Amino acid sequence: MLGGSKLIFFSKKELTFIDDNLSSALPDDAQVISALEHAVLYAGVAAGKAIDFSGDRPVLVDRPPPTVEQFRQAALLQRDRELSIAALRIGPLQDAVDVGRATEEEAASLLQWKGYRIDLMRIEQQKGFPTAIGWPLSPDSGTDQ
Repeated sequence: MLGGSKLIFFSKKELTFIDDNLSSALPDDAQVISALEHAVLYAGVAAGKAIDFSGDRPVLVDRPPPTVEQFRQAALLQRDRELSIAALRIGPLQDAVDVGRATEEEAASLLQWKGYRIDLMRIEQQKGFPTAIGWPLSPDSGTDQ
């Protein structure tokens, strides 16, 4: 620490900031950055920007739009969450049907949940998948996903 003041370094190779109060080991390319620059960069990240270390100094840039693969992964994750919920709803209803104790409402609800589960299973077959998905209506939500 120089002159008792806190120093913050950035490393282009490590793509990181280092506070000299927290680390005595600095990468060989470490350069001092002002506390104000550091604060501005982190405020930008909190506002949805990204830090680009490719130049001489780190700068804020817009985040790139999600890739098709990222859309695909997010859609499949949501689908799997919805399938888990559907399985939890279907299980007891199927039990009631299997043992002959289902009410008419329970039997109808079972068919709705099974239809919903089939629709979820088929989202990858939609023309706009993965960037434009028509999510099926959940039987107990009454609203679009």
